Amino acid sequence: MIGEVKILRLSMLHIVFVLFVVVLVMSGCRTTKSDDSGTEHACEPAAEVPYDGIDQDCDGADLTDVDEDGYDSTAVEGGDDCDDEDATSYPGATEIPY
Repeated sequence: MIGEVKILRLSMLHIVFVLFVVVLVMSGCRTTKSDDSGTEHACEPAAEVPYDGIDQDCDGADLTDVDEDGYDSTAVEGGDDCDDEDATSYPGATEIPY
């Protein structure tokens, strides 16, 4: 009987701890967004990973133009910027000899 009480008390502590962790996680920045089918998905803003097709920072689009020169990287379908780390390198840019 005493052993069962200790096990029950320990189990209750685990349950309380798990609930506490769940509340902490759920209290973070959390929004929802709809996809093309109208289904809402949870979105928790995080650092954006470029070119992976996933919107980690919840801005509505994946990062496809790292250097912000207005041209998507060739790493994504339809992109035409072959050097997306350099804003001075883009289709039609003037070539500057070294």
